[in-house]
Amino acid sequence: MAPNDLSQLAGYGEAHFWLIRQRLARSGLPLKGRNEKVSPHGPILSKRSHGSAAEAEKMRRIVLILAIFLLVLVNVRSVAAGPQKRGTATVTGVVLGPDDKPVPRAAVSYQSSGGNAPHAVHADAHGHFTITKLRADNYDMRASARGVFSEWEKNITVHSGQTKSVTLRLIYAKEIPKAYVKSKPHQ
Repeated sequence: MAPNDLSQLAGYGEAHFWLIRQRLARSGLPLKGRNEKVSPHGPILSKRSHGSAAEAEKMRRIVLILAIFLLVLVNVRSVAAGPQKRGTATVTGVVLGPDDKPVPRAAVSYQSSGGNAPHAVHADAHGHFTITKLRADNYDMRASARGVFSEWEKNITVHSGQTKSVTLRLIYAKEIPKAYVKSKPHQ
């Protein structure tokens, strides 16, 4: 004789099964028999009225719309941040004065060769400068200090991960600053 019910498999008879079912039914828990249909929304939503099911469906739609909106917002922010990504190229160099000595704290201006995004850094006390996190591109650079300027070094090409070295020589001025004029010793 094959068991027809789980209660028979467990060693209990059908009478015991119905007794347990009656006790659970009195507790208010929804129970479904073999021939009864189970609600697709589960036992909790099956006790609600149609108005409540409609409200639940409306809430699902609102949550779905909010989730889609948040995903779109995250994607828009990541696309907007894309052009601002930093590269891995580096340009190092030294600024030399008309006397071929390093110029401390000289200003170094640089921009992409297309003229976009001009920036500036300052040389250290020994005339050395470093520009990091450059994207692969062509750059134009120029140095200045105490009214003296270098020529533009144009189309300095850097590739990702590359370090390039540049020497900028200060040569132009409206008049030669006193800082670069060698004075005669007093006699």
